[in-house]
Amino acid sequence: MRLTWPVGTRDVFPIGIGGTSEDHELRQGTGQYAIDIPATEGETVVACHDGMVRWSGVTNGPCGQMVEIQWQAEGSAYLARTCHHSAVLVLSGDFVTAGQPIARVGDTGTVVGYPGDHVHFLIERDGVRLRPEDMDWGEAEAPQTTIDLQRIVTALDAIWNVKCGLESIAAITRK
Repeated sequence: MRLTWPVGTRDVFPIGIGGTSEDHELRQGTGQYAIDIPATEGETVVACHDGMVRWSGVTNGPCGQMVEIQWQAEGSAYLARTCHHSAVLVLSGDFVTAGQPIARVGDTGTVVGYPGDHVHFLIERDGVRLRPEDMDWGEAEAPQTTIDLQRIVTALDAIWNVKCGLESIAAITRK
């Protein structure tokens, strides 16, 4: 079963901070796999597979604005969840096709992994979470764990300025 990657970038947040599903499991202690995909605020998030929108909207939990898509394939029930959206573009009960816009990237909810705009992504088969890195993403190359230091410094600067109102981290590190 081939899936469509949910955003334009093929990167996931660096190992040890939240990029691979094992990092998320270790960070959360949940035994449940997920990845954080850095992206630009407002960037389009697309459906990874044809299916029915099970949930769309704001959650009471840490996901903020979230979309869940469910489908049947290979004799199993699948669910894909994307979280932290700035806006959702579909309604619960809608049928979507792979690659169809479903949301916009944001940082709503409680963000504990990537410190900035990103998509939190997970996939389940018959209620058991799978490693997104191991799925068949079609002809495009597999997701890559990368360290984009400029993007990290920019995200940390934004958090630093909001919380402390102090000089930017980038300016301090250049001294």
